[in-house]
Amino acid sequence: MAAFYILFFIMIIRRSQKFSKVILDPIKNLVDATTILKNDLQSVKVQYSKIHEIDALIDNFCLMGDDLIDLYSSM
Repeated sequence: MAAFYILFFIMIIRRSQKFSKVILDPIKNLVDATTILKNDLQSVKVQYSKIHEIDALIDNFCLMGDDLIDLYSSM
């Protein structure tokens, strides 16, 4: 019975690591894109994730970046 719980615990740890990678990788990419936009004021394409809310955030970030670039180029 103890072996079952040990294997179950290992499986839970691996799945949680995989799930956190699915969430954190797009957010890290968005952070990197923010830095590029801030430093170079150039349009950045960010890779989409499989999470709807993060994809919406990426869309809004890209639109904001394009608007900022248009605003600065018109000055």
